[in-house]
Formats: sequence, C-alpha cells, structure tokens
Amino acid sequence: MRPSDLHPFCPDPPPQRVAVAVSGGPDSMALLHMMTRAFPAMPIVALTFDHGLRKGSAAEARRVGDWIADWPN
Repeated sequence: MRPSDLHPFCPDPPPQRVAVAVSGGPDSMALLHMMTRAFPAMPIVALTFDHGLRKGSAAEARRVGDWIADWPN
C-alpha cells in the first residue's frame, strides 16, 4: 500500500506521517501492527497517554512505551 491508498479517508495530498493512539489493549496494538505493515514507507507515530483514572495506569503507559520503542517506523 501507498499513503495515497488512504484516500478518500485523508486530505489531498496524503499526510507525510500518521499518528495511532495506543492504549495497550489488543485492538489498538493490532491497529498499530496493521498500520506499520500496510504502510511501511510512511512514518507511524504511536501515542499513549496516562489519564490517571485507575490504579496502575502509569505502569500500563510505560509498558506500551516499552513495547512500541522497538517497532519499525
């Protein structure tokens, strides 16, 4: 796939990079995996945020950071 294949979901011209919100759950991890494989030439920025809404959320955010640090892009 090419970034232009994202049309009609993206503006014209297509973006130079894409951000993916990653919670660490299976759905967001699968989305990140799919995006890095479908668009290997496009930089994928993975973002996570600790809302601090439950006990252990800071550790979860750090774990997501550790997981995605070695991913391509």
